[in-house]
Amino acid sequence: MPKHLPTFKHLLASPATPQKTQDRPRTKSVNDLLASSRTNLRASNRRNDEDNGDSSASRLALNPHLQPGETIWAPPSVIVGGVANLDIQEGVVHPAEIARRQEAERRRARRGVAGPAPPPSWGTPRQPRPDAQRVAGGLSETAGSSQHLEPRHVTTRDLERSFSLFSDHGSTARAGLPSLVDHCLQLILLNLNDEAPLYTGETSPESGEDQWTIGGLLSEQLPYLDTHLRTQLLACHALLPEGSASRLTDDNLVRTLADASREGYGSGDLPGPIKEEENLSADGRSIQEMQGDHPDDDFTAQERGSDKGDTPSGSSSDWDRATTSFTVHHLPITLHPSPVSLLRRINTLDSVSITSINLAYSTIKDMERLVAVLPVGLRELGLCGIRIGTGVTQRVRDGEAWRRGLSALARRLLVLRMLDISEAPFPCIQHYLTALLFPPSTRLPSLRIMSLRRSLGDTQLIASGSHDAADDINSKRQVRSDLLDIVRARCRERYVEVIWA
Repeated sequence: MPKHLPTFKHLLASPATPQKTQDRPRTKSVNDLLASSRTNLRASNRRNDEDNGDSSASRLALNPHLQPGETIWAPPSVIVGGVANLDIQEGVVHPAEIARRQEAERRRARRGVAGPAPPPSWGTPRQPRPDAQRVAGGLSETAGSSQHLEPRHVTTRDLERSFSLFSDHGSTARAGLPSLVDHCLQLILLNLNDEAPLYTGETSPESGEDQWTIGGLLSEQLPYLDTHLRTQLLACHALLPEGSASRLTDDNLVRTLADASREGYGSGDLPGPIKEEENLSADGRSIQEMQGDHPDDDFTAQERGSDKGDTPSGSSSDWDRATTSFTVHHLPITLHPSPVSLLRRINTLDSVSITSINLAYSTIKDMERLVAVLPVGLRELGLCGIRIGTGVTQRVRDGEAWRRGLSALARRLLVLRMLDISEAPFPCIQHYLTALLFPPSTRLPSLRIMSLRRSLGDTQLIASGSHDAADDINSKRQVRSDLLDIVRARCRERYVEVIWA
């Protein structure tokens, strides 16, 4: 046989009738198994929810994609005029709708996390929000501004977190066990409000009853503490939780911030101008009269009078004054019921040159009044969790005063670098950020860091109409993206870092 002809030996070796290949069953993937298990679990839960085993329960068992009270539509057996009646009654579901539900259920199951089916307690339907119907068509500015966030109980951990963005937050950080100095300062704070009498002297018609208390004696020594001790005392006071009995009063706060070497501090009095009695010696003569008794000195009496403030031996009261000056740059005032009145008193002190203020969780009745007493050269401002005072007007409840206060703050603080408005009393919406940051050339032009922790209320998520956890995450991302477009506008020259968590 020629070699170019094909051979048929392979046909002779094979059987005459070829065997049909058996179809092997396709192996299900992990996602298919998870989807089927979740579908069966939902079907079993629906069967358990039925009160009695009627025909509807049996139909739900056969097709888990039916809702209670629904049946599958079947074509009519009688055809009139060659055309079937396709009217579907209420509660009857077309098979095409069942197929669509199956496909949607399959896609939802594949998007889930790999693993066993969740327990029945996880599959309870979410309750609809009470104001979902009000903002279902979109987020309105009025609805967003009227949603007032209720304050919560403040702990030491919350206060420590409010100091995390400040440049000198190391003074308020409490890493590890407290030191001996911390225990001593906490003991001072505990006894500053103790009004129990230690000694009761004679009663005079001029000064009344002479009574000494622990709190009175400690408060008189506050202006004479060293600089680092007063700084640590303010830090310990700022971290006291809500409801603590050791919080400083306004008078003691002013005494702590006062500089005795500058203010001419009197015994037990608040900082004020130097009294004329302090220029008298022990025998009642003035300094000028005492200087006249020594004509051989190099300096005249007039020159000595002008230099008495710089000479440690200028008067007998100089022995009681502090020898070092004290200047305050960082002012922590947390959980204060009325910081506006306190800031007015602090601004009168010569020892104050404030560049950063933390008013975390304080009660602010009028935002515009607070802005009026803030220093113009402020570089860091913490308004984390501030509260709106009771008895406010309707304008404040609607958020209009909050928006006006933010606008005034942006116009006044031109060198502000860090602003913390976390846990704001009203949700952070575009209406408020626009008033705070636009136009960028005149509204906070030096801003570098902006904290918006817990500032996204439920109103933004309700507006998207989401009821699934994944949809809530996507909605929150969209809201954050919209807010970032406002904060990092193209016309703003400096990059602003936004803190979300």
